[in-house]
Amino acid sequence: MVLKYGGKEAKTTTKKGVLDAEWNERFLLNLITSKEGADLEVRCMDHDIGQKDDFVGKCLVPASDLQNLAMEGTAEMEVLLNMHIRDIHGKEDEFKADLRVDMARAMGGHPELIRVVGVHAGSIIARVALDPGASKDGRAFGEVIKDLQHQCKDESSVLKQGKYTQRVKDIKEIRVGTEPVEPFRKSLNLLAETGNKAVIGKDGQVAVLEL
Repeated sequence: MVLKYGGKEAKTTTKKGVLDAEWNERFLLNLITSKEGADLEVRCMDHDIGQKDDFVGKCLVPASDLQNLAMEGTAEMEVLLNMHIRDIHGKEDEFKADLRVDMARAMGGHPELIRVVGVHAGSIIARVALDPGASKDGRAFGEVIKDLQHQCKDESSVLKQGKYTQRVKDIKEIRVGTEPVEPFRKSLNLLAETGNKAVIGKDGQVAVLEL
C-alpha cells in the first residue's frame, strides 16, 4: 500500500503470497489546509521482484472528508486533580505533556491522540480530548472514560501510579462522539476485500491511519 499526501509518500511493508493482507501499521500525517496535495491517495500495488510493481487500484479521500472525520470522532472529559494552579506555574507545557503520557498509560492508549486542551485556574481541572484510535484495544470512548473513573477510586490502579494522575480526584465526561471508522473502511475496500482497519484521528493537526 502506498499513501500520498501533501507531496509526501509513505509505504506499508510488503505482504508476500497473500490476497487478504492485514498490515496493522500506523501513520501520522500532518493535515494541511492548502488545496494542492490536500487529498489523500491510497494505492494498492502488487510487488514484483526485479520488475516494476503492478498497479492494482486506488482510492482518493477528499481533504474535506479528512477534516470532517478528524473533527467529528472525538470525546472530551474534565480531569480534576488535587493540585493548585500555582503548583505548575512556569511548567504548564511540561504538565500537559506528562498528563498526556500518564492518561495514555492508564487507558492503554496512544499519547499522540490525547490532548490537554485547557487547564482551569484554582484547583486544577484539565480538559482532556480523546481522538479516534486513542485506545489501542479499540474500546469505545464511553468505556474508556468509565474505566478511568473507576481507576480514580483505586489507589493500586495504573492511573494512580502516574506523576500527575496519582493526584486525580475525579473524571467527568463532557462529550462523547462516534469513532468514524466505517466511511474510510469502505473506501479501502474499493482497493481489495482485505478487511483492513482505517482510523482518522486528530492531534492538533494530525491524521492517523491504521492499515
